[in-house]
Amino acid sequence: MTRPLAFQFADVLTRVGKQADDSQALDVVRQRLFDIGGAVSAGRVLSGADAQALPGEGMLEEIVRQSAAARASEVDDIDTSCCVTAGAIVLPVVLALGAARQVGDHAVARAIVMGYEAAIRLGRAIDGANAVYSGVWPSLFVAPVAAAAAAASVMGAGPDSLGNAIALAATRISGAGWLPPHPSGRWLAFGSAVAEGVRCAGMAVGGLKGDPMFLEAGLSRMIRIEPAFEHLSRAPSEFPAICFTDIKPFPTARQVLSAIEAARCAWEKAPGGASPERIRIAVPRQYRAMIDRPSPPPELALASVQLQVATALLLPDRLASPAREDVMDDPAVQSLLPRISVVEDAHFTALYPEHWSARVEIETAGRCFEATVIDAEGTPAHPLGWDGLGRKLERMNWNAEDLHTYRNAARLFGTNAASPQTAILHDWIGALARPRP
Repeated sequence: MTRPLAFQFADVLTRVGKQADDSQALDVVRQRLFDIGGAVSAGRVLSGADAQALPGEGMLEEIVRQSAAARASEVDDIDTSCCVTAGAIVLPVVLALGAARQVGDHAVARAIVMGYEAAIRLGRAIDGANAVYSGVWPSLFVAPVAAAAAAASVMGAGPDSLGNAIALAATRISGAGWLPPHPSGRWLAFGSAVAEGVRCAGMAVGGLKGDPMFLEAGLSRMIRIEPAFEHLSRAPSEFPAICFTDIKPFPTARQVLSAIEAARCAWEKAPGGASPERIRIAVPRQYRAMIDRPSPPPELALASVQLQVATALLLPDRLASPAREDVMDDPAVQSLLPRISVVEDAHFTALYPEHWSARVEIETAGRCFEATVIDAEGTPAHPLGWDGLGRKLERMNWNAEDLHTYRNAARLFGTNAASPQTAILHDWIGALARPRP
């Protein structure tokens, strides 16, 4: 008899978790732990996590707060093959549970790798990189299952308990990509979906069981999507999925990043003192409409390619801030926005989602300067590395002492069983997410 899909998925995740012991994968985990601090600190206010609607200081409320802040920042990591932001789901869960249970760093690393793998495989199963443009929010969709997998691992679950955690969490899935007006409850809803996954893991580890056939028999009816379930049961690759996620160098929708980089490269070729007169941006068909927003509302500022490119050229220091209200009011930016056009490029369309590319042409004084970016900074092809991550947090106004202390804790993660770093990192992230007086 064929083992139910939830348990096949659990078996695969258990095998993938062992890859965390590989030195390359472990260093990626360390960098993600370092990076999440920047995301939480940047998104705390934007997430609405200071609102009275989030009472209490219990572990689940803390996880909701941290996940919401990380996702709201638009500077958290993303897997472009499925448009899933796994770090905002997995890292707050694993750090909170790992610190509370005093779990060793290597067990925490395995849980991180398993949580990312669960998020990305499920995101690929629903073709998240394309589904996102038809009203599905892939990160919200995968959040309960990925959080459940990560949490169950920290709790010491075996494959059967992990399978039940997945089965229970699958019933909590909601993939609606709604975008309420500013100020939005979207981010706290995302954090709450993460917390639901943690609850399901606790139920499963406590001995409760989920419907073993829910994934293959019930999920597609509930969500009106026919997932490609082979992504969940496929044997592990040589390296876990966490090794191939993108890290953003500053807050932005990932669909806009290549255009920003191409615009900066093109503008470096222009003579000093010139002013951009007209800009033409070519991108894949899949997300052209999403980013073509010359007059975006505040909640979509980071998804407007016009606003982001204008910021990069005219007010580059403001790229490090997730808030864009002051940029939108700048007269020079306002003047440039209607002179930026966005078009589809057939070559880039064919490359998507393996590559999220852009070409930018800038006209000034009768001349045209052009640059193309296929893989932006922060992709596996052009990784930021430790130095790039440090510069990223510096641009986000971290002081040198805090940056040094936090980076050291991340780099020491998993190096000494007698001196685990999980609790130290958890305290850092928790302080960044907590409401301030």
